Amino acid sequence: ERYKTFRDFYPYYLSEHDHKHTKLLHFIGTSIAIFFYVQFFMSFNFLFLLYSLLSGYGFAWVAHFFIEHNKPATFSYPLYSLIGDHVMFVEILRQTQDFLESTQGIITALVSRHSSKPCTPCSLPL
Repeated sequence: ERYKTFRDFYPYYLSEHDHKHTKLLHFIGTSIAIFFYVQFFMSFNFLFLLYSLLSGYGFAWVAHFFIEHNKPATFSYPLYSLIGDHVMFVEILRQTQDFLESTQGIITALVSRHSSKPCTPCSLPL
């Protein structure tokens, strides 16, 4: 089935991201990609766009191939997949829908873990 609208595509996109660690790796990759977007707009160095693609897709594809064991939606729906990744990123940040349960409060846990301790290399979990 070919999806004609993002609204129709997004539930399928979410179904391809069932595992909490898949969402975590997508979140990490998108965070790094956003950092490189900012670097690009500050410098107009096109290498930062390449770095953003490598970080975003790299983390996502590792998650799909080794955790979900499915084919990334990027191969069939590149634009909708890119939009879906950023929508999911915002939903994880806002902890909306079922993301609080499915990610088990990943963001809250990370923030609370580091806000109660001094942020030194020795105190960071490995």
